[in-house]
Order: sequence, then structure tokens, then C-alpha cells
Amino acid sequence: MSLKEINEHYQYSSLYDGEIIPRTFARYKDYIAETFPCYIEYNQSTNEYFLKRYHQYGQDDTLYNYLLSAYHIEDMSELVVKHRDKVKLMEASTGVENVQIILEAIDKQKGIECDYYSFDRATKKQQLLVPYFLKTWEQRWYLAAEPDNHHGISIFALERMDNIQLTEQKTLPSNDVTADEYWGESFGVNHMTIRFLNAL
Repeated sequence: MSLKEINEHYQYSSLYDGEIIPRTFARYKDYIAETFPCYIEYNQSTNEYFLKRYHQYGQDDTLYNYLLSAYHIEDMSELVVKHRDKVKLMEASTGVENVQIILEAIDKQKGIECDYYSFDRATKKQQLLVPYFLKTWEQRWYLAAEPDNHHGISIFALERMDNIQLTEQKTLPSNDVTADEYWGESFGVNHMTIRFLNAL
């Protein structure tokens, strides 16, 4: 869209403090490129700006679209609350509050210790897990992880995890499998026949 069209949309933002001039827009472009999973390019033939995503997100647009949708929601939150009687949403995915620390464990190649509750939360068991992959399914976050007592991969619901802590030592997965390989022939989070490259 053109800068004029951008300004027309911008006036509905809670951050609106006047028209964006070209010099200010140039600064915003730099900030977006550094902060968001995309950058802005300009088409001289049409005098329009458009978003492009970084190659680091791979060929699958799912992650890029998921992150971008989160920014959209944040930007329109004030209007959504104001017109809440006009907006109907599905329940947000449960367990999202545990995503950050699990991603941190994956990034630092560490295991996680946690209390894991039964489905009815009547009992709990302490778990030591090596995290593999995260997945959302039917408004729930799930973790594919390797328990410390065997080399297989099990599925854990993040909403049933509590008191999550990272282990002190680094812990590497014993199975050399990707998320696409693991869930490639699956329905939801229940995988079908899976052969692990390093499994005994």
C-alpha cells in the first residue's frame, strides 16, 4: 500500500499521534526490519510498500504467519476490547505461559524438570525431560520430549506442567529426528508409525 493508505490505517492505532512523514517512516522501516519477522520493500512502479519475510523462517509460512498474527492482535487490542460484543473468538491455546521457558531449554540445549499433572489434576509426577518439539493442536500447546528413563519420545500437554526449571547440565536428544519426520504421518499430536534413526 502507499504511504497515504498506511496513514489512513494508522489513525485507528492506539499509538496514533499524527501523520507519518517520509523521514519518520524510514525510521519505522529500520525498526521493523530489526524487530519483526519481516521487512518493508518499495515498488517504484506502483509507488507502494509491501511486506517480505526473512528466509530464516524457511519455506513453511506457518511460523511467519503465526508471529505476524500476534503483532496484528496486539495492535488492535484496544479496538477489540471496545467492540468486544462484535468479536467472537475461539479459546486461546492453553499452556502458552510455558512456551518461553521450553524454547529457552531448546536454545540452550538443556533439559527441563517439572511437575506433570494427571488429566484430572488429581495426581502429579515429577518429570525430567529432554525437549524436542512444540506443536499446537485444538487450542492446546504440546511438547514432544524424551523422558530421562528411556530413549523414546512422549507427548506432554503444556497446560499440565508446573514449576518448570532448566537443568544445570546440557542435555542432547538421543534421537536424530526432525519435527517434520516425527509428525509427518500424524493426525494432531498422535503420530503413527515412526522409525527413529538412533533408536535401539
